[in-house]
Amino acid sequence: ETWKGKARADEVVNVRQLGGTVGDEEMIVHGSDPLKVGSEVILFLDADEAAPRFYIVGLAQGRYLVDRSGPEVRLARDLRDLRPTKGASLTAAKAETGLRLESLRTRVRALAR
Repeated sequence: ETWKGKARADEVVNVRQLGGTVGDEEMIVHGSDPLKVGSEVILFLDADEAAPRFYIVGLAQGRYLVDRSGPEVRLARDLRDLRPTKGASLTAAKAETGLRLESLRTRVRALAR
C-alpha cells in the first residue's frame, strides 16, 4: 500500500540500510533498526537518485512495526537507540506503542495533499 508517491501495491522496492555483517566483521549503526524477514512494517522511504532503491527516512524514526494481535491494528517503534548529534536535543527517544494504523494513514494522506 502506498500513502504518498507512485509505487503500486504489487511493486517490489529495494530498501538499503546502513550496517551489516560480512564474514567476521560487523558494522552497527546506532539509530538504525535492521528489518527482519517476515515482519510487517510501515516505512517512510526516500529514493536514491543514483540507483533504483530506497532508504528509510530518519533511520529507526521512519519505521513502524505492525501489530495485528488486537481488535485494531496498532503500530510501534523503538527510538531508544537514537543518539543526537552534537548540539542537538532528543528528548522523545523512547519506545512508542499503541498508535492506530488508521490514524497514521489519515495524517500522512492529509499532509501529502
